[in-house]
Formats: sequence, C-alpha cells, structure tokens
Amino acid sequence: MSIVTNYCSMLRRPEEYNTTKKNLIKEIKSYEKKSGTNPHQLEKLKKQLYRLKTPSIIGNLFKMFKFELITVTAIKALSDTIQFANPFILHELIAFISKPHGDLWIGVAYAAGMFIASELRSILHNYHNYLMFRMGVKIQSVLMTAVYKKNLKLSNIARKEKTLGEIVNLMAIDVERFQTITPEIPLYLSIPYQCTLALVFLLTIMGYSALPGVLIMLFAIPLNIFCSKWTRGWNMKQMKLKDERVKMCNEILSGIRVIKFYAWEIPMKEIIERIRKQELVCILKTALVKYSVDVFNWSSPFLVGFFSFLTYTLSDPEHHILTPQVAFVSLTLFNMLRQPMTQTGMLITQTVQVIVSNRRLKDFLVADEHDLDSIKRSYDLNETSTTIEVKNGDFSWEAQEDKVDNKFGNLHDINLEVPSKNLIAVVGKVGCGKSSLLSSLLGEMQKIKGYVSVQGRLAYVPQQAWIQNLPLRDNILFGKPFNKEIYDSVVDACALRPDIAILPQGDMTEIGEKGINLSGGQKARVSLARAVYQNYDVYLLDDPLSAVDSHVGKHIFEKVIGPEGLLRNKTRILVTHGISFLKYMDTIIHIENGRIIDVGTYDELISHKEKFAKLIEEAKTEKQQTGSSTDTNSTNDDPIDRSLSSQKEDADSAISEEDLNKKENSNRRISTISIIEQRKNGYSGKRLDDILIQESKEPPRLKTNQKLIQKEKVETGRVKMNVYKQYAESATYVRSFIFILMYVIYGGVQMLRNFWLSSWEDDEAEHRNDHKMRNLGERLGVYAVYGLGESLALTLSLLALILG
Repeated sequence: MSIVTNYCSMLRRPEEYNTTKKNLIKEIKSYEKKSGTNPHQLEKLKKQLYRLKTPSIIGNLFKMFKFELITVTAIKALSDTIQFANPFILHELIAFISKPHGDLWIGVAYAAGMFIASELRSILHNYHNYLMFRMGVKIQSVLMTAVYKKNLKLSNIARKEKTLGEIVNLMAIDVERFQTITPEIPLYLSIPYQCTLALVFLLTIMGYSALPGVLIMLFAIPLNIFCSKWTRGWNMKQMKLKDERVKMCNEILSGIRVIKFYAWEIPMKEIIERIRKQELVCILKTALVKYSVDVFNWSSPFLVGFFSFLTYTLSDPEHHILTPQVAFVSLTLFNMLRQPMTQTGMLITQTVQVIVSNRRLKDFLVADEHDLDSIKRSYDLNETSTTIEVKNGDFSWEAQEDKVDNKFGNLHDINLEVPSKNLIAVVGKVGCGKSSLLSSLLGEMQKIKGYVSVQGRLAYVPQQAWIQNLPLRDNILFGKPFNKEIYDSVVDACALRPDIAILPQGDMTEIGEKGINLSGGQKARVSLARAVYQNYDVYLLDDPLSAVDSHVGKHIFEKVIGPEGLLRNKTRILVTHGISFLKYMDTIIHIENGRIIDVGTYDELISHKEKFAKLIEEAKTEKQQTGSSTDTNSTNDDPIDRSLSSQKEDADSAISEEDLNKKENSNRRISTISIIEQRKNGYSGKRLDDILIQESKEPPRLKTNQKLIQKEKVETGRVKMNVYKQYAESATYVRSFIFILMYVIYGGVQMLRNFWLSSWEDDEAEHRNDHKMRNLGERLGVYAVYGLGESLALTLSLLALILG
C-alpha cells in the first residue's frame, strides 16, 4: 500500500499541469480582451502554453522502480553473459575430443563447466522473471488506483467526454498491457546485448564470412520499426471501436427492459456485430503484419546461418572447411540468436500497444478535475460561527470561463448563510436547482465566481441511494467500528428494524449488487442510516423522504431529521417536497430558475411571499388530486400515523383491521407498512412497538453457508479435452488440422536441416585430406530447401491461426 500511496502522491503532477494550463488560458484570454496589449507578451504566453509538457506516466514509474530496474537489468546481463559461456566451452570440448590423446580430467572439467553455467544461468534467469513479474503486479496496482482516484475527481465536462466504456477498457486492457510488458522491459537492452555477443563470437569463429549474417540482422531493425508504425494506427482505431462497443453493451444492458418491451433485440445485436466486424478487420490487419514480421524473425537464424556458411565455404574452399568445431558452435550461436530475434517481434508489438495505452491513460489522467480549492473547507467546527456561507456564487454543470448561461440546473447569484445546528429546507418546483444547490456545496459543480465556505465534516444523502455488495450492517457502518448502542438507535430511528426482521440473516444478510434485493424505500433508509451513523457535523439531505411511504417519512423526520431527532445538534439542509414538514424548519429557502428568491421562516414566507404561498397551494392541490395524505394537519385517524407522529418514546396507539385495510393498495415490496399488512390478522390490536419487538425476535434465517452471491467455483487440475474441442470448433476442424500439421512439419524440417548440416560436417571431415568432397552446391541447395520449407510451414501454420 505504501507504493500505491507514493505513486498517487506523484500523480500530483497532472494536477499541477491542469492548474498551469488553466492559468495560462485565462491569462491569454484576459490579454486578448484588453486594448493596447503588448503583442510580444501575448505571443510569449502562447508559446508557454504550446510548450507545456504533459506529465509522463513512464517517467513516474521509472522514478518509483528505478533501483529495482537497475538491479534486475544487472541480473539479466549476468545471465546473458553466462549463457554465452556454453558455446565457448563447447568449442574447447570439441577441440579436446578431436585430439587423439588428452587428460580425462580436462574433458570432465569442460562438461562440469557447461553444467554449472547452465544451472547458474537458469537460477539467475528465473530470479529475474520473479522480480519482474512482481514489479508488474505493483505497476498494475498503482495504475488501477490512479484511474480509480482520477475517476472520482473528474469534472463534469471531462465526465461527458470520458465514456463508461472507455474507463472500463482503461482498467481491463490498457493497465493490463503495462503489466504484461513489465517482465519484458530488460529485453530492450538484453536483445541488442545478446545479438552483439552472438555476432562477436561468430566473427571470432568464422571471420568476415559472418558479415552477411550481420547485414541480415541489421535489416531486421528497420523492418520491425516500419511495421510497428504501420500497426500503431490500427491499434488506436481498434481501441476506439472497442470503447464504442463496450459503451453500447453497457447501454443495452442498462435498458434491457425497454429493449425487450419493444422487441429491439435483433437491431441492437446488429449494431454490436457491425462494430465488432470493424474491430475484427483492424485485428486481422494487425495480425497479418505482425505474423509476417514473426516469420522473418523466426527464419532469421536460418538465413544468417545459410549466408554465413555459403560465404565461409566459397570464400576459401581449401582452408575454410566446415569442421565440427565451426559447425556445431556456429549452429549453437544461430540457435541462441533465435530467441532474441523471435522476441523482437513480440516486444515491438507489445511496445506499440503500450504506446497506445500510455497515450490513452495520459489523456485520462490529465483530464479536467473538480477544483478542490473553489470551496474553503475547515474540518474544525466552531459552534458559534456560520457553518455554510455562499456569497455572490455562480455555478455551472458545464464549465464556463466568465459567465453562467441559463441552462438547466445552473445557479445564479447565490447568497446563503447557514448557522450552526440549524434545520434548513430547500423547496421549489421540479428542475429549479434544489439538488444543484447541494452539489455546489459539495464541490461537484464548477464555481464560476463567488465565495463558498464550509465548516465541519459533510455527510451527503443522495436521491439515488448507493448500496454496496456487502451485508446490510456493513452498508450502514461504512468502515466505522461497530457500536451496538449507536447502531441500534440509528436502525430504529431510520425504521429499519422491521425490514431487518424479515431478512433471511437479519442485518448480516448480503445485499446484492446495486441493492437488488432491497426496495427503493429500503435503499433510501439504508443510505440515510449510513450517513447518520457517521456522526458528522453537516448533513446535506437530497429529498430522502420521497422514496418512503408517508407515515414512514414522518417517523424518520421526527426521529432523525427533525428538532427532536438524532441529528438535532447537527446542521441539516433538507431538499423536500413535503409541505407538512416546513413549519418545523428554522429557515426555508425558495429556489426558482436557479436563483434564491425567498429566504425566511414558514410563517414569514406564507404571509408575505406570494410565490411561496402559490407553491404551497399547488402542492396541496397536487396532493388532493393524487390522494396523498402526508400533511400532519389533515384529519387522518390512522393510529399508525398518530403513533409515528408522536414525540413520545413509546407509541401506544392500536392498529385495527380497518386501519390496515386503508393501506392495502400500497405496492412497496418490503416496506415497513407492508410487513404489518402481511401480518395484519396475527397482529391486529397490538401496539406498534410490540409488533416491532415481536418481529425482531425470531427472524427466519438461512444456513450459514447459504449466501446471495455464491463463491465462484474454480476448476483445478488439467484442462479438459472439451475446452480444446471448443477451440477447434470455433476455428473449424480444417484450419485447426492445418495449424497442427504445419507446426509438426515445421519442427520436423528443422530437425532434418540440423541432421543435414551434421552430415555435411562428417563428409568434409572424412575427405579433408584428399579434397574429394561432395558437390558443395548440392549441400548448400539442400540446406536452403530445408530452410525454405521450414519458413513455408511456419507461414501456413500462422496463417491458419490468424484465419481461425
């Protein structure tokens, strides 16, 4: 976790970049508006903006892991050096065997030296792999944490530009590419180092006859660079198409109910398939170029060997004899060249992908953020001071440099003072800016001008409750230690006790993703209970009572929000449509078209403000039309309402059969009233508190091992043949057969080529003195045919793999 913290602190660089960029843009605009501006100064500012460099992800990663990288690079270099000790020892061992007489201990020493070098190289190589894979996991962790943190700080403009599909792909693909390439980082130095050592040894053994092989190796460098540039554009297009496809899939899944209602499954499927076909075209083009380069890289050891042997034997046929010393050691070096050359194509492909992912991650990490300094915050609450203060505030959901337009939700000329421990109501018509006012205090809106000050710790209860995939108790605790006394008082005040009573495992019942096994009212009460349990100083409540039944809303207001509730000593700002609660407010704020038009107590506003009185009349008319009965002054004789509206601790009103029948039309799934309705025959005539207590005594329980979200089963052991069968069916059996057959032929021809080279050496050794060698052209021709057959088999195998 310290690494994650350190890296996230290093990501302040994007914030500094954003701040500097914003300041330069503002300064340039101010200069352009002024008359008589110095043009040289303006041009200087524009050059500063142009030269402003974006922070480097790779540079930050190198700063974090530079000591580990240096250590691992040294280990890799040592491992590669020891690897090339074997050809040298092999050269001496063959020379020893060629002598008719020699000390046995020398041969044993050579063999032991080869064994020790191989084992030591294996230990160093695997230790290097362990360190690099561990570093890859660390890099993945820090990048994922950075994306998570950035996602929480994105401004509204940036959030509109960065789609959900793009953010998902950043986490699932782009970050993964950084982890994948991390173990390969030492290869950037290792591949040139290995190729240089191999060529130096070849020059030592074969002299200048190895130069054609060197030229072939050098030709591979521009070829790989050119192909990497070619595929980069296709990679970027593929990632954009992938973002679009993931975004479309998310939208379809979110609106699957509507799609099913209108039978739009086939058109939606065709849209996704069309995007996927375009994506597959990019993948196919990239794969064709990649595997073409791979064929050359894999064949390069043969080409190097062929032209080196050709030059070696033809340059001086009398003295350049292909002895076992020359052939076997050269062949070993050619085979050692095979790995770095085949890794070159893979490394370049991964590099291109990481370059694309690096650009995408950088664009995301330097995206515009909420201005955390726009609000003056102090967590030390002074009880005698004003808790919240706003002066001449203009706020916008879409950032503007110098003005706020009249778009939906924007706020204008906001002046507000909220004394400590006051209960404030925010009222107004739908869409007038009530929720936006709370968002401006949270810093979620762009502050265009004005002064905002907030003292104390903030707790926010949104309209749409956010529920975690955790037990109900953990949803309420939200990471704080469990205190039974406080917890029980919060649960009772938020009217959650009857709901807990019917849950299978009480408050330890696991809540599904997005609270799928809770009703809307239950989710709202859990969200409110979570905020109350935190015991913060200031509470911003965005109409939490709209999702619950009227009588439950009264109970929550009196036990939690109201003058006698649990939050009575806290500062509360309540957005509400419930006119019955307004008379209990210390202050009422009336908003219209994004402006505060009236501020005062209920009596002041109702008697002197026509717009507020009209709003109340419209609300009452709407209630009468919809059959609502939430007003505390209404003549409702429901004993449940009387018991919930009482300020006494013990409610003693009775619930009759007739009273319960009045609520029979309620369609809430597991609300407080529905619990009583479902059990009305058994509990008729009992006190409400008795019902609640009896309900919570013996709630039905699931067995301990029964959970809503079952643990995922992971297969162990060998991969089943059915998996291979499905792969073969997907690629078609013909292509799968061709791939396997060509790969077998590739390996077989490779063995025949080596045997032919061995036969060539024996033939030359046998006729060394009388120079009656077999036709040199025949030997080279057959060797070339084997090499070309090997390359052709590899090409057909990879082609079958691409098309399959």
